Amino acid sequence: MAMRPGEPAVLWSLGLSQYMLGDSQQAIALLKEALTKQPADALKLDLAWILVTCPEQPLRDTSLARQLIEPLPDSEKKQAILKIITGDQTVTERRLLQSW
Repeated sequence: MAMRPGEPAVLWSLGLSQYMLGDSQQAIALLKEALTKQPADALKLDLAWILVTCPEQPLRDTSLARQLIEPLPDSEKKQAILKIITGDQTVTERRLLQSW
């Protein structure tokens, strides 16, 4: 089965790749686009993690990250929190974690 450029899985993979390559803005845009096409919980976790740990402060969005994580089952919320803890620990991230 061939993958097409606009498919959610392709956008998701490209988004994560862009983040690893240092293009946070493009990564966030691709993940948001993928999310509109496939609202998978794992995708929400990845996007939330990037929104909280992004090295470029203006691109961080803890409000949106929380909106993405809040409706998830408790076990998935714990997974998200652990993923964030293992990332870059900043004041913003600690505040997000403390708000739960």
